[in-house]
Amino acid sequence: MDGRSEEPSSEAAELVIPPDQSWAIAKSAATGVIVLRFVGPTQTREIPQFFGALSEMMPEKDAQILFDLRQLHGHNPDMKLSATRWLVDNKSRIGQITVVLRRAAALHKLLVSVLSVATGVKMKVRDDLGGESFTPTSA
Repeated sequence: MDGRSEEPSSEAAELVIPPDQSWAIAKSAATGVIVLRFVGPTQTREIPQFFGALSEMMPEKDAQILFDLRQLHGHNPDMKLSATRWLVDNKSRIGQITVVLRRAAALHKLLVSVLSVATGVKMKVRDDLGGESFTPTSA
C-alpha cells in the first residue's frame, strides 16, 4: 500500500492525496497550521507545485508548517536546492517548521538538519506525531 488512503496523523489524516501526485496541502481551521503530506517518491516536476501552493497559503509572518513525511520513500536530490532557496526566500514568514518522519528515516533527519543549519530556519524533527523530537541547532 502506498499510504494514499491511510490516516497517519490527526492533522494530516484529512489530506487525501490525488492519484496523480505525491503530496497534498491543507490549512487547519482550528490551529492555522499548514500541513503538507507526502507519499511515495516526489517527482521533480512536483517540487515547484508544492512550494508554490505552500507560499500562497502562508501568512506574512509566524507561519506554522508541518511536513508529514512518514510515507515518503526515497530522496529526490533535486529537492535540496529548491528547498534551500525556498527556505531562504521565506525565512521571515516562518515561525516554526515541524517535520514528522518514520523512526527509521535517518537520511531524511540528516537532510532536515542540514537545511536548518544552512538556512537558519528553525525546524523540529519528530518521530511520528507523538514521539520524540529534536531541534537542529546552528553552529
